[in-house]
Amino acid sequence: MTLRVALSVAALAAASCAGPSRLTRGGARSLSGRPVGHVTVRGNRAFSDGDIVAGLAHRPPSGVPVLRWLPWFRHRTVYDPFALRVDLERIRAFYRARGYFAARADARVRAAGGAIDIAFDVDEGSPARVVSVAVDGVPDDAAAAVDRIVTASGVRRGRRFVHADYLALKAALRDALVARGYAHARVDGEVQVAVARGEVGVAIHVDAGPLVRLAPPVVTGNRRVPASVILRRVAWRAGDRYDPTRLRATQ
Repeated sequence: MTLRVALSVAALAAASCAGPSRLTRGGARSLSGRPVGHVTVRGNRAFSDGDIVAGLAHRPPSGVPVLRWLPWFRHRTVYDPFALRVDLERIRAFYRARGYFAARADARVRAAGGAIDIAFDVDEGSPARVVSVAVDGVPDDAAAAVDRIVTASGVRRGRRFVHADYLALKAALRDALVARGYAHARVDGEVQVAVARGEVGVAIHVDAGPLVRLAPPVVTGNRRVPASVILRRVAWRAGDRYDPTRLRATQ
C-alpha cells in the first residue's frame, strides 16, 4: 500500500475517533479524576520512556524528588479516559514523525491505591527508509548549492525518514535561494510513504520567483547626519542581487 502523507505531526483531530484502549477491568470512566501515579512505556526500543511521555497529557508526578511528598512541591496530572485516547494518538504521531509509520500503541490502566498507573504498550514496527529525493524547479545558478545542501541533509537515500529533517531541508533550500537573490522563493514538498515496504519518497518543488536586484538606497529622516555619510555605510550598490546578509550589515 502506498500512502501519500501530508505530515502534520500533531494530527490529533482523529484522536476522538480512535478505538477504545485496553483499559481497566470494570471500566475506565469510574477512575476518571484520580491522580496519575506511575506512567511506563513497554515495547519501545528506539526511544526512551521520557522522550515519549514528555508530550503526553498523562505524566508521572513531577517536582523536586526530596520534597515530592509535600503537595505544594508536587505537580500531578489527573486521569481522563478521553485524554488517554488523545495520548495514544500522540504516541503514534511521535513515531510517524520519526519514520515509524506502522507503529501501534495501546494502554493499560489500573488503580493503585488512590492513584492510577498507566502502562503504554508500543509496537514500533520497522522504520521507513528514504529511497528517493527529487528536487525540481531550481534555477541553474543555484543548482550546485542545492545539490550540496541535499547531500549534507538528513534526508538522504538509505536514511531513516525524520520529519524534522525534511522541514529543515526545505528551510535550508529556501534560505540558499534567498541568499542568491531569489527573495520571493517558495519551497514546497510532499512525502510518499509505502508503509508495507517501509519506503519513503521525497519530492521537493521550488518556485524561485524572479531574481531581485537592489535599487539605489534612499535616506530619509536624517536631521543631524548628512545623507552622504550614511550612504557610505551601505553595503551594496544599485543593481546588485538581493542579499539579506548585505542588508543586515547595512542596518
